[in-house]
Amino acid sequence: RPGYAPPAAQMAEVRGCTFEFPHVAPGEYVLQAIQYWADLPGVTAPNEFSAQPITIGEMDVSGVRVHTTAGTTVTGRVVMENGGRPPSGGNWLTVRVADPDYEPASVLPRPWTTVVNPDLSFRISGLIGPLRLSSTPALAPAVWLKTATMGGVNIAEEPALFGRRDDTNTFVDVVLADDGAEVSGRVVNGRKEPVDQYVVAAFPVATEHRYSGSRYIRIVRPVQRGAFRTGMLPPGDYWLV
Repeated sequence: RPGYAPPAAQMAEVRGCTFEFPHVAPGEYVLQAIQYWADLPGVTAPNEFSAQPITIGEMDVSGVRVHTTAGTTVTGRVVMENGGRPPSGGNWLTVRVADPDYEPASVLPRPWTTVVNPDLSFRISGLIGPLRLSSTPALAPAVWLKTATMGGVNIAEEPALFGRRDDTNTFVDVVLADDGAEVSGRVVNGRKEPVDQYVVAAFPVATEHRYSGSRYIRIVRPVQRGAFRTGMLPPGDYWLV
């Protein structure tokens, strides 16, 4: 749960179709389960995922049923705001979880899969929970992900809740823009001597843009001759540390 950070997720002891977590301390927990098909040859069924809360007291809890779901599939296309062709393929397009309860534990595979076609149309399946679409550093440094509009909502900013039975409008228009700017420079120490090993973080002054996986946040290391480059950041005011 938010505010609770165990050193690692606990795996259940599985016997047939039943599971058991031994010696669980009282508290609020989230049970996650995934039905994973990717390692089975000839099987094309979508992965199914579940995340459900559970309260643990002083008594054993039995008879828990975990219901997985295939989630939502969205389709869309990547375009440039100015009408040109995007300068990079779609390997930068990614999914970010807005609620830690739905972040798959490190011991589980990701439940969603992304396929981007040569014409930059794409298909993402297995979406469950409150999610955003975002970009990775693989996006060309000359552009930034401006909007990802689904049903009139920019889900690059506002998370959408996926996995519901009433998911109908699932086409996403992803727009890249080139109206941001790249920050570059060097780092010196207190004696104004160049530093070769460091980390630079650029993050927005506006707190609403500070969240896990935000495209307004860049963390970079030095590249050639101790200099750094952030790649293109969206327009706005930033702190650089």
